[in-house]
Amino acid sequence: MSDLVDVDSVRLSDLSLEGWFGLGLITVGLVVIGQTAVEWDMFGDNPVAGLAVGGFLAVFGAFMAYENGRPECDETCDACGEHIRSQSSRDGLSEFVEVRASGTPRRARLGPLSVVTERNTGRWVYCSGKCAAADAESRVLVSHVETEAVRAAEVDDAT
Repeated sequence: MSDLVDVDSVRLSDLSLEGWFGLGLITVGLVVIGQTAVEWDMFGDNPVAGLAVGGFLAVFGAFMAYENGRPECDETCDACGEHIRSQSSRDGLSEFVEVRASGTPRRARLGPLSVVTERNTGRWVYCSGKCAAADAESRVLVSHVETEAVRAAEVDDAT
């Protein structure tokens, strides 16, 4: 039943207490919107405040629940191509290695002014330390403007 509701691979079973609190806020927001609509229809009350508060609660609750249930990593390994999905509230023993690197940015200069025109960054995700170490042997992470190459640092295998 809990996997029947699935939005962008966010499942109800992946929610922690914070995510369930967000679902509670959605419910409260929808109740406030419904109550405001009934009072407006029956008594002619001004609906703007109730709709604004209820809408805010519902949207904020949806944001909280979605962010809480979203996986930390849902990609493919850059070395072997295996699918990686890591969810802190579901998979306590799964691992993934994320490597980020940056180099000297390209700059445009006009007199004393300097503006960054292009950033020199890279990001790689691996399913294990073994894949990261195997890929680090051959991958050149970032090339500098002076055509120097920085080799990937060796990754210790945690397993």
